[in-house]
Amino acid sequence: MDIEFLNQYRIKDQQITRLIEKKEQLLTLATRVTPQLSDMPRGGGKSTEDIYAEMIDIELDINAEIDELAKIKLDICRQIKLIDNITVRKVLGYRYIKRWSDRRGQRRIGYSYKYIAKIMGRSKTSILKIHNKAIK
Repeated sequence: MDIEFLNQYRIKDQQITRLIEKKEQLLTLATRVTPQLSDMPRGGGKSTEDIYAEMIDIELDINAEIDELAKIKLDICRQIKLIDNITVRKVLGYRYIKRWSDRRGQRRIGYSYKYIAKIMGRSKTSILKIHNKAIK
C-alpha cells in the first residue's frame, strides 16, 4: 500500500464531482428559456434532445465511477485493517477515506497535531514513515 493507492479514492471522488458539475451545467443549458425575437432559424447550438442524450451518457458514466469508487474504498479499508497499530489505522481512515485534514482528525481522535504529524511522517526525520509501514 503506497500513497498512489491511498489517493485513488480522492482522485475518483474528484472525477465524480466533475461529472456531476458537467451534468448540472447541461441541465441548466437545457432548461434555460430565452425569448425568440424572430422567426428566422438559428443554428450553432445543441438541440434539447442532444443535451438530454448527453446528460444520460454522463449519468451512466457517474454510476460506473461510483461503482469503481465503492470498490476502491473497500480495497483501501481492507488494507488499512491489516495495519496492527490502531492509532495509525484511525489516522489513515480519517485522512484517506473520510478525507479529513490532520487537524480535524486530531480533534476527532483526541491526539495533538504534532503527534499526528509524526505518525503521518511529516517530521523532518521520518518522511513518509506511515506509508512505509503500510507497505510491509
